[in-house]
Amino acid sequence: MKIDKKIIHNINNYLLNKIKIDFTFLHIVNDMNLKLRINRRKILNRYDKFSYAFYRKVQAGFINQSKLNKKKYLIVNSNNKITENKKIIIKKIQKIIKI
Repeated sequence: MKIDKKIIHNINNYLLNKIKIDFTFLHIVNDMNLKLRINRRKILNRYDKFSYAFYRKVQAGFINQSKLNKKKYLIVNSNNKITENKKIIIKKIQKIIKI
């Protein structure tokens, strides 16, 4: 949407106040599954009506952010089964909190 990154950063800082994000699970999805998921929804919200090019661009931006600090991100392939991703996420959480 061509919004200046500084504006996004300032809004993020304002909303989070003093909350420090230690780790992010970044869920990615391919175009085919994105389209299927949106088409299955009974009620669309305003974000569901954006172009698929917009979603690709946003996802690419988050992937680029994750590459800048690989220790703070785990890319989760949301095209996989939920049970597979659940195991991956739980394993990572256990590692983070040292269980």
